[in-house]
Amino acid sequence: LVSAMAATASSSAGFIRVPVPFSDEALASPPKLHQELFGILESEDPDAFRPLHRWLMTKPPYEVSAPVLEAMAECASSILAHHRQLVSATLRLLDCDERSCIATLRFLTEIVTASSEFLKHCVRELVANFLPTKPADGDVNKEVVVQEWKEIHIQRALRAVLHACPMATSVLFDSLRALYPHKRQSAEVQTAFLRQTFALLDFAPALLHRVVQLVVSRSRA
Repeated sequence: LVSAMAATASSSAGFIRVPVPFSDEALASPPKLHQELFGILESEDPDAFRPLHRWLMTKPPYEVSAPVLEAMAECASSILAHHRQLVSATLRLLDCDERSCIATLRFLTEIVTASSEFLKHCVRELVANFLPTKPADGDVNKEVVVQEWKEIHIQRALRAVLHACPMATSVLFDSLRALYPHKRQSAEVQTAFLRQTFALLDFAPALLHRVVQLVVSRSRA
């Protein structure tokens, strides 16, 4: 199913156009979109999700991706282990605009609640987003603004994940330890990571002792 709508992605050869893998009718009707997505996910063809994966890799704008992300959240229970690349491509939208970030985090929360298969992957992706992203145009002020809204939504998502999956506490600490920035990283990176790490202790107090030990040990390393 190919829609006339398309997202544009850069490539080494210039620009390529990746079609939205749903019909125009489906994009205009949530029930129809849900039906088509369910058909893709439940297909006996293990590669049926590839067109959707390629499209998500282009980081399509919110106006186009919103209904798809909503449908994916509703079909979370149909997303299985062999769809891991699809999940990874979807989580790339966390780096887009605020609305895309919120919609993606809803999908993340739903998929973690539906299956523990993706718990480690999703929690690690949330912690990876503790690290600040340099804006493409080098605008320092823009970076601060982006990080502010992103931090708020990442913390809310972590709270929701821990509420739904108490076992995620250990997974969360493992991610903090694995992704903790080296002391040679800039003060900006260190501060951003620590700010979010200490913020999550408000809803994960059981990690306090381990987090303090981690910070002390890494500062001495």
